[in-house]
Amino acid sequence: TQDAAIEQHKTNIKRFNPQSGLLGALKVASTRSHDTAVLHNGKPILIVFPSIQRVLLTVSAEELERMCKDDTLEIVAKAVPDNPQWKEKAKVTIMSCLWQMAIWSARGRLVYPLTPQSVFTLKRWPNLTRLAPVPESMRLSAFLTKTSVNLNVLYKVMPLDMSDILNYIAATYVTGFLATDSEFAEQQHVLNPQVSEMQNKISVNSADETDKNMSQAAERAVSGSKEQPRGLLSRLMRKLTGK
Repeated sequence: TQDAAIEQHKTNIKRFNPQSGLLGALKVASTRSHDTAVLHNGKPILIVFPSIQRVLLTVSAEELERMCKDDTLEIVAKAVPDNPQWKEKAKVTIMSCLWQMAIWSARGRLVYPLTPQSVFTLKRWPNLTRLAPVPESMRLSAFLTKTSVNLNVLYKVMPLDMSDILNYIAATYVTGFLATDSEFAEQQHVLNPQVSEMQNKISVNSADETDKNMSQAAERAVSGSKEQPRGLLSRLMRKLTGK
């Protein structure tokens, strides 16, 4: 269960490793040059076709969600021969599958190797009309295409439900929309390659003094200033809401 205790914008969160389990298998299979079947207990769960960027699901959405939530799920990936009939039945895009499975796998946890101090921004808008819904995804997308922040600052400036924020970060990270401070992440991995969910708690504290300047810049992006009476986010939200 998620261990969270929120008090004056302070909370403890857990992390998960997107390279493990069913999500990790899909991510690896999507980068291969050949078609790959992902199996559990000898039965195929999905077949990945990188050449057409499609996935053939062989289980129900409910079963797939249950498997994504199992951090100890044992899976096997095997190359499969080219099969045009299978490809014709593969209707789900790899992108949408990764996005949905990242949300199911995250379950309100921060994606490894990010920490509350890791700075991130959006490279571009995800096509939210074709992806599984995440609460406040429109608002978060508009904000993160404008500003670079870390989780501490994001939680201070946009005090949304932490689970929604973390699920959104997981989905955009896994699908490649999120640009992150990769140098920091690599340094952390060198220092402790085993760090993942085994690290019980990570403190998210919106009152961190080191984030003061970033917070001020982020708040200006949201509310505007004398020099910028109506920022990009404000204009965009007005356009989206028709106000």
